[in-house]
Amino acid sequence: MRTNTKNFIDPLKPKQSNIDIEEIAESLSNTCRFNGHCKLFYSVAEHSLNTLKLGEFLAGEDLQKLTPQEQLQFLLHDATEAYVGDLIKPLKNLIPLFEEIENRFWKVIAKKYKVPVEWHPLLDRADKTCYAIEATHLRKGETFVRALEDVPYDLHPKYLEKIPIWGYSHQVAKNKFLATYASIIKQIEEGI
Repeated sequence: MRTNTKNFIDPLKPKQSNIDIEEIAESLSNTCRFNGHCKLFYSVAEHSLNTLKLGEFLAGEDLQKLTPQEQLQFLLHDATEAYVGDLIKPLKNLIPLFEEIENRFWKVIAKKYKVPVEWHPLLDRADKTCYAIEATHLRKGETFVRALEDVPYDLHPKYLEKIPIWGYSHQVAKNKFLATYASIIKQIEEGI
């Protein structure tokens, strides 16, 4: 596969040297959630920012604070999609090789950015809660209660107000993603 910066990546043998935060931001800000089946364009980059925001809120409810490395893991949780795309869950379940390739990329991305390969205990909850919130706002006729049928957690409607759905343009989503990344890296470098 060739990226927009002419970087060549072998999808079966990803290397850290091929992974680039600018490419990740570019791709995720150009990729629409729900396979494009939504009322407005809503990028995976914006979803990643909201997953981080919700993760910080959930951690605060448990009287915890996400470390900068954990924040980075939340931000990058869908970074594999920049290189292998995504499949809707029913198809992903039918194609186990896809998940294996996706996991290979995640291990390389996690190693490059020094985040744990194993997801933080709150990451899956934040990701799936964002899904329910996004579905409520972005799918015609979707309700929070209906969206919760797909989420294996006890959720309260109060979370709906925690995540605004802006539908950022590609450039705004990319800039916000990169600014958040830079802020987290600065915290890591300063040992905060």
